[in-house]
Amino acid sequence: MALCINQIRCLWRPSKHKKMSAIRVTHISANDIRGGAARAAYRLHFALHTAGIASQMFVRKKTSQDADVSALKSPGGWLRNRLRMWRKEWIKREFAQYQSIGGIDYDLFTDDRSLYRKEVLEQLPTCDLINVHWIAKFIDYQTFFPSIARRRIPLIWTLHDMNPFTGGCHYDRGCGRFVEGCGKCPQLKSSDANDLSRQIWRRKQRAFAQLPDDGLHIVALCQWMAHEVRRSPLFNRFPMSIIPNGLDTSVFAPRDRRAAREMFQLPQDRKVVLFVAGALKDVRKGLIFLQQAIEQIPNTEKLLLVSVGKTEWEGEMRVPYQALGMIEDERMMSFAYSAADLFVIPSLQDNLPNTVMEAMACGVPVVGFDVGGIPDMVRPGVTGISVPPKDAAALGAAIATLLNQPERLAEMSRHCCRIAREEYDAVLQAKRYRELYDTLCAK
Repeated sequence: MALCINQIRCLWRPSKHKKMSAIRVTHISANDIRGGAARAAYRLHFALHTAGIASQMFVRKKTSQDADVSALKSPGGWLRNRLRMWRKEWIKREFAQYQSIGGIDYDLFTDDRSLYRKEVLEQLPTCDLINVHWIAKFIDYQTFFPSIARRRIPLIWTLHDMNPFTGGCHYDRGCGRFVEGCGKCPQLKSSDANDLSRQIWRRKQRAFAQLPDDGLHIVALCQWMAHEVRRSPLFNRFPMSIIPNGLDTSVFAPRDRRAAREMFQLPQDRKVVLFVAGALKDVRKGLIFLQQAIEQIPNTEKLLLVSVGKTEWEGEMRVPYQALGMIEDERMMSFAYSAADLFVIPSLQDNLPNTVMEAMACGVPVVGFDVGGIPDMVRPGVTGISVPPKDAAALGAAIATLLNQPERLAEMSRHCCRIAREEYDAVLQAKRYRELYDTLCAK
């Protein structure tokens, strides 16, 4: 029986005889293995440990059993607890006014403030370098960044979405207002130039102003994110590297398709199209366009649509549909990918989706919209097909084209495996980060 990710990780420890790097790095993340950004951060931590780097994680919520992951301890004391509750209610009231304006139209919108301020700094593990990841609702910008600047600790920020340089949204849906300091936020449905998004953006500006030009090194996961960083008045003065996420290609690897389908009780004679359903009502995930695309595919009698995720498709579908539910175990997930002929990602804006990388490593070609970091991985005619955003007809045509060309699909499958191993293996990711760490610590 396969082990879940936290069981797998806690079983491994570096050999006592293996020489560890002198550099001690602390990864700061809201979670260790819950959520795509957290899993990506944990994979980096694990890969660095495997490479002999003294890596540890500091998180708000710990799920794994990894001894090298420490969680924030809830600070005691009547006064601190009282102040924290007051701060929580104050922030809630600020958000409430926008919820009353016909509802807030966003998938995720978070404040720069945290309930934990000095507590984070007091409990931060001793280290030579800090690598920040997804920190919403964990790190208080105005407390944390000025303090790190005073300590002169090398600081890296791996960007898992746009939130660090926006006025609260995690993806701007193309509005681009972060370039002008936000305000009149479409996701808040606000016409006020000095709305919550502008206030958050300005507080971030004040916090980052405490950092010298070399006090923060940005890591973008893809070309698209690097382009957005260069547009950002908050971040464009800081040095930047592009380092994609990595994964264990011995775990995410092609499995026997017949065995994989038997495992999930999927029919052997169907053409299986797989997608991941996190939040079906999340507009940014674009699942309405997948539904429209499937409806436009002719001759769907042999087609089976399969989802992985915590929610199931709602509404009528003109093709058979099967939900596999949540799959936490990475090895089991590799079998889910391997059961599919094709993986589809209809996201309208995304960074460097883990799911695309995982599908490719399992030898499954990908069809998706030409947005964000998807084109970095989905290379036309090589690893899949990307089509213009929101073009459901083109998405459906791409799915039908590949499913009707099994020889081309098989060739793409080989390219997917090769590119995943050559460009996205966690060993390569760890090597790139190690070189960056060495450079920053040598200054």
